[in-house]
Amino acid sequence: MPINVTEFINTAVKNNPKANAEVKAGASTAAALFSSLQSGGVNASTLFTLTDNLPASVKSNISSFTSQITGNIGSPSAAAGQQKASASKNLGPEQSRNQPFSQGATRDLLTAVDAPIGAPTPKVKSTIPQLRESDIKSLMIQIAFMETAGDSTYNTPPRIGKYAVHNKTLINYGYKFSNGAAFTGKDGVTTETEFTFDTNVQDRIMEKFLLNQYQACIKAGAIKDNDTKEVVAGMLAVAYQFQDANPSLQQGLSSATGLMGSLGSADTAGLVSAASGLESSLSSSLLSGSGASIESVTNNVLSSGISNIEKNISGSLPQLGSIASATLSDKKAITGISSLTTAATKAAESVKAALTSGVEGVTGQLKIAAGKLESVKTALAPGLEGSAAQLKTAAAKIDVSKLKAAGDDFSNSLPANKAKDWRQNGKEKDSQGRPGALFYNAGRFAIQNLSADVSTESLP
Repeated sequence: MPINVTEFINTAVKNNPKANAEVKAGASTAAALFSSLQSGGVNASTLFTLTDNLPASVKSNISSFTSQITGNIGSPSAAAGQQKASASKNLGPEQSRNQPFSQGATRDLLTAVDAPIGAPTPKVKSTIPQLRESDIKSLMIQIAFMETAGDSTYNTPPRIGKYAVHNKTLINYGYKFSNGAAFTGKDGVTTETEFTFDTNVQDRIMEKFLLNQYQACIKAGAIKDNDTKEVVAGMLAVAYQFQDANPSLQQGLSSATGLMGSLGSADTAGLVSAASGLESSLSSSLLSGSGASIESVTNNVLSSGISNIEKNISGSLPQLGSIASATLSDKKAITGISSLTTAATKAAESVKAALTSGVEGVTGQLKIAAGKLESVKTALAPGLEGSAAQLKTAAAKIDVSKLKAAGDDFSNSLPANKAKDWRQNGKEKDSQGRPGALFYNAGRFAIQNLSADVSTESLP
């Protein structure tokens, strides 16, 4: 048990100001003794068990000092343990650097007729380097070389093509149906034979995977701040190695919760509600823009008193007695009044006829207008119902889009999280039993050896 002699003596004096003269006098002797303890020549535990003949106060002091020193020694040990734990978070890359790699692709593959073009990674964080088009190209060539020696006709289920792309990747990217039994026809690929001879489609899938994983690995922590391009490429290769990774139970539950939360219950309900109310609101605005119905407008016109005008005029005329009992002058007056009455009556009847005809005309016109509006409503109804259906379809598409986006994010996270686990502990192997170090070193080789002398414009 190594002991710091100086610290031990200082602690003894500080904590025991009344230490007896004998202890002080024996400091030099103690120093020699502790020096032996510090060098490991004497076992402190054995020594302390032989102190039965010492005074009780001295034994108590020695026990106290020993406890303090043991505590002080324990703290550095804990710190060292923490440093070791911290280092373990990068065990995969650290261990890989000590392992040889002999499966590097040859440089002539860069200029082959069927060589991929590659695509630069997007800028996600300023502290993480982007890979250039030539870097991705080199990484694709290296993975194809290591997986199948670049054989585009490779077909060993569940992997196919020069990159040995897995069924899961083909399903995730829409090239195969969910059961993986057949191709969907995307990009014109309907059979395995068409896929194996279409190197362009194979390259596009590989490019998409690497670009997606660049972002997914950053999000998951598989690629970290201040990583070099070699490390980034190495981690992308590891992610591809784990393209068929299965989710853990925790990941599955977390993903399900995330999917439910991402839908937003109000989106679909709001659109469907708007669709169902569109027809009634539009019809109402057509038929009662002023707030009155056709029937109420017609009734208001008919009850306005026009039909009673004739009665009012007749009732306002003088009411005279019999002509036989009248004087001559009265007879003349009566005759005149009679003529006036006849004329007034005829006028009133004429007014009534004219007004009645007018009212009937207005009523007829209103009825015609009402009929036209009904026709408009009838004509619009299918269109309005169609609009409602379209809105419902649009709402469904929005939900599908959200589900698809969330599903894509979850699918991309599986290889990325598996790569992160490998980076931390260096233990993960793929479904074929290959260690992550193999692909990590392959990614580093692609940057250091294949892409190093490829002349392309640098990214901003």
